[in-house]
Amino acid sequence: MTIKKTIVIVWLVLACGTACFGAAYRDGIAVVVNNDVITVAELNGEVEMLFKRIGKPSAAEKEKLLPEVRTTAVNKLIDDILIRQEAARMNIVVTPENVEATIQGMLQDRKFPMEAFLDTLAKDGGTID
Repeated sequence: MTIKKTIVIVWLVLACGTACFGAAYRDGIAVVVNNDVITVAELNGEVEMLFKRIGKPSAAEKEKLLPEVRTTAVNKLIDDILIRQEAARMNIVVTPENVEATIQGMLQDRKFPMEAFLDTLAKDGGTID
């Protein structure tokens, strides 16, 4: 983990604390990565997506897993922003056609039908978008 990431995570924990992730607090800034913002709502959404992938943990299991899931969610969102920022810096543009062609190629290589892929995405709480 980079020093910047560590500082951001420490800031997140110290500045927001548990209140940032409560059901009553939906809006606001959770993390700032360079000039890009990750909102509390985005972070909560990523946490929920990760819990969907885990399955349906009991309330006690969910509470026990929450700190690790939050950290994973923050890291993923920060990574996504850093990748987008670096791509912009390098003038890399990925079009929807590029993405579609790559997905189609990967599915053909693995002889995996698109319908099965979409079903798997849906089960994991994801979409093709």
